Amino acid sequence: MADGKWFTPRQLSALSYEEQQAYIRQTLEESQEEISDHDSVVGDEALDECVGDIGGDDSDLEEPTLPEYDPEDGSDSDEELEDAPTETGEYFTARDGNVWSYIQPQPVRFRTHNILRSAQSGPVRATQGLTISETFKLITSDEICDIIIRESNRKARQFFDDDNAKHPTREPRSWIPITESEFDAYLGVLLLSGVTHSGYVHTKDLWNTKSHPLYRAAMSLRRFWEISRFIRFDNGNTCQQRKQTDKAAAISDVFLMLNNCLRRYYVAGANVTVDEQLYAYRGGTGFTQYIPSKPAKYGIKVWWVCDSISFYPLQGQIYTGMAQSGERERNVGERIVKDLSINLFDGSGRNIVCDNFFTSYNLAKSLMIDNNLSILGTCNKRRTFVPAAFANPKGREAESSMFGFYNHVTMCSYVPKKNKAVVLLSTSHYTTETSGPKKKPLLILDYNKTKGGVDSMDMCLSEYSTKRRTNRRRF
Repeated sequence: MADGKWFTPRQLSALSYEEQQAYIRQTLEESQEEISDHDSVVGDEALDECVGDIGGDDSDLEEPTLPEYDPEDGSDSDEELEDAPTETGEYFTARDGNVWSYIQPQPVRFRTHNILRSAQSGPVRATQGLTISETFKLITSDEICDIIIRESNRKARQFFDDDNAKHPTREPRSWIPITESEFDAYLGVLLLSGVTHSGYVHTKDLWNTKSHPLYRAAMSLRRFWEISRFIRFDNGNTCQQRKQTDKAAAISDVFLMLNNCLRRYYVAGANVTVDEQLYAYRGGTGFTQYIPSKPAKYGIKVWWVCDSISFYPLQGQIYTGMAQSGERERNVGERIVKDLSINLFDGSGRNIVCDNFFTSYNLAKSLMIDNNLSILGTCNKRRTFVPAAFANPKGREAESSMFGFYNHVTMCSYVPKKNKAVVLLSTSHYTTETSGPKKKPLLILDYNKTKGGVDSMDMCLSEYSTKRRTNRRRF
């Protein structure tokens, strides 16, 4: 109320922050007394619509204040975000107690977690002018190749020494060490088979005189078999000991170095995607996963964060199953997003796109306050922070939308068809605008543009796979 006038919700949303707070404080004070002069208000029905019968029973309501959206300051301090004000009649209350408002925040300048503070995305300047092979060597660094060559030679020598000791009467055999140039040739053979989609073609056919001449020019078929049989990525003498704390000890060191090289020579864009990849594999790793919804069904699950536009992988994390203690981990999705995005925690203002396995209100708030990062993702409708009105599509028209705003976070519920609702959460959108013939909210349009970073990378790897069956044994 200002000068004896009651405001409708639309008029209230148009007021400044100070005017809104003064209006609510005055309303709460006067609601404790009997309103006797009915000429000074717009009527009981308007009163109920504006303040939701403030003087009545408010046992089901949360704190009766308005969200503290500061039109002058775009900062997201802890003090601002901890206040979760509500107003009756225009708000949804979720099971966790959060109150989502119908009222759209006033347009303000870009908030700090929505301002991109990074150089132009793409390959770093150090890669300019390099050839394809030189660029590839930056990713598969000399350190990675040295580990593979050293451990492969060690394993092969150990095998031949043990075999000669078992057969003293037979002519002793020796191992010809793998050289750096020979290992480059071995990688070239694998890449060529992937480019020509020959991953499942028998190697005898690849070395046939009618096949591509580069196979025969690189090395002999028997040498290729030997390298594939003895190739190793760690020290097998200490592997069993390291597996007590790391199930993926056989490849952990090389994978960590690969992650360092991937992010060192590429700058991510404004949007990055976090999702899972199932690398097809049926071997006995101890952490092989079964996911029936995936085409391969069996494989090694790897969490990736990729650039949403170029699909470049920035960092990965191998999922090795339940912890050694046997305790079930809680909030796995939140932990994974923070682990993969740790190199973006520089206040860069990037937006993280993820699906309903990862998205949560607590994650959105943490990224926004602590790291100046925004998030856009679908939500599981059974989560406690999703109000029932957003999750339930019954009674709602097709192609209709609902929006809620709370603590600088926007929630959207869209009904693409009858009896089906899609819920999204975003800290990079503060609008109810829709677009297109199906009236899709901007949250959904932006999500569809940026959600496929990891899936597209996985598709490229599957299309040009270098995976090949070998005669490798556990010895």
